[in-house]
Amino acid sequence: MEIFQKDTELEKLRRQEEGVFLQKINRFAVPFVILLIMGLSIWGEVINFPTLQDEMVPAKLFGLSLMVICTIAAFIPKLESKGYIFGSLFFAALSLMMANLTALSNNEFSSSLLWLVSIIFFCGIYPLRTFHSLVVFILSVLIYVVTYHNTGFSILDLKYQITLATIVGTGAVSLIAKLGILRIAKREFYFRKALETANVQLADLKEKFRDENLRSSYQLELVHRVMGMVAPKKRDYADINELDIAGLMIPLHEVGGDYFDVIKMKNGAVITIGDATEYGLPSTLVMVTAHSAIRALSYIPNSDIVHTYEIVNKLLYDFRIKHNDKFFMSLAILEYGKGGKVRLTGCHEPLIVIRKNKSVEKIEVRDLSIYAGLENDISSAIKTREFNLDIGDVLILYTDGVSEAKNADGFAFGIDGIIQSALPVSDTDSDTIKSAILNQCLAHLDHEEFQDDLSVLVVKRKKAK
Repeated sequence: MEIFQKDTELEKLRRQEEGVFLQKINRFAVPFVILLIMGLSIWGEVINFPTLQDEMVPAKLFGLSLMVICTIAAFIPKLESKGYIFGSLFFAALSLMMANLTALSNNEFSSSLLWLVSIIFFCGIYPLRTFHSLVVFILSVLIYVVTYHNTGFSILDLKYQITLATIVGTGAVSLIAKLGILRIAKREFYFRKALETANVQLADLKEKFRDENLRSSYQLELVHRVMGMVAPKKRDYADINELDIAGLMIPLHEVGGDYFDVIKMKNGAVITIGDATEYGLPSTLVMVTAHSAIRALSYIPNSDIVHTYEIVNKLLYDFRIKHNDKFFMSLAILEYGKGGKVRLTGCHEPLIVIRKNKSVEKIEVRDLSIYAGLENDISSAIKTREFNLDIGDVLILYTDGVSEAKNADGFAFGIDGIIQSALPVSDTDSDTIKSAILNQCLAHLDHEEFQDDLSVLVVKRKKAK
């Protein structure tokens, strides 16, 4: 019930915001149209329609009166959110005038063109609700048909049929286009509000973290809970068709900056792994920001991993600049699709693929982009790479805490250590492979303290159910 009320309040806020935006447009658009009509009345109608001036007066006075009302309303603060009402009146005033003129002039080209332009603008561009636009559009077409019939012109006239078909077709196409535009605007509003809410929550957290006493108790508990919510559970990806997945992160401190996620999609999955610079709470905030953004963007229809990486980069860059921090992150985003096709982008440690026949491939990621949050605009530097994961193949993703784990002699575990740990058990399930890698890494350390978070994510393709 609470969620429903929040959604209702958010929708009400969206409609108010759109109404205010319409009133801002009306403050300039309506006076401009009034001046334009008056100018055309003084100079254009005398030349083009000298015999129709008297017949056009009622429609013109009606339309101009409505526009004057819209202009006055646009500057009244109490009516600021009522843009849809006065936007509809504005559309009705202009469209009905143009429909009346077109009918009286027997579809004279200039009048038909003006009506057509007004239909395209109001039905396709002007941010009025589609239903309101449709009602006014239908009304203007009816006015045109009735006026034309009452004038005595023949409905069999070719110009009449062409004009009517053009207006109806153009209006229909414009309204369909508006449906798509308004849907995109609605999604953008909800995504923007979600980010604003997240930013407020993050700002509130940062203010609370200034108190060292709270930082040692309440806030660490809070972040532990956040990490528990963010970290994917086995049940989240257990039913992804074709994939057997297992992962584990061992944080260096109470809270870590490593991150991986598996997002189930309609035709596959989005798989991510990342590592924020430094350690502790700030790196966790960077990780949570990336996690939330990637999940939100992945659920948008026809989303693309390149676009997702660009937006995450921008969010982390703005976060870093705003707080004068040095935090950014390595990040890889993979899109697993039909037939085992994998597409990836980002900047992270090389991926390891162990084929069913025990051959090993290292897939470079660091040359596909730059670290997320390091630069403001990376659009010219981002690339993708594709490869196939066949049945029985194993994909291993990890953070540098694993590959760079050093023992007392200063020797790193390395990519070779990961491969040698996974090869003997590559015929088994992903959980066994994951455990073998981490157990061998910890054995390599030989009780030496590790210097970074340790994260491993194993993805094995299996036969589809």
